[in-house]
Amino acid sequence: LDFDSILFTKTRRLIIISFILFEIFAQIFLTKNLFELRVELKKYINPLILKIKIIFVAIIFFVTSTAFAILAFGDPSTAFKHILEWNYFAFLLIYYLLSRLLWIMR
Repeated sequence: LDFDSILFTKTRRLIIISFILFEIFAQIFLTKNLFELRVELKKYINPLILKIKIIFVAIIFFVTSTAFAILAFGDPSTAFKHILEWNYFAFLLIYYLLSRLLWIMR
């Protein structure tokens, strides 16, 4: 099995990009629904954390759009790609930490 094949590389890149896009869209839609239902969920959620999640999702969307534009139209260095690859997924995990902090413990 040749792991350096063009098909394998393209497929791997497609899977990673799909994961990132679906992850971001899921975060956006969940946060939007929580914001719309904030009045009904008022006694269960922390409104400050909800606002932080909204800001976080906006930042993630902006960073993702910028990174995709740089990758698509620019010629980024290998260091940029490695930084993006390793830190991006760790940064996305902060959303789950915010989700845990969102729900008030009673």
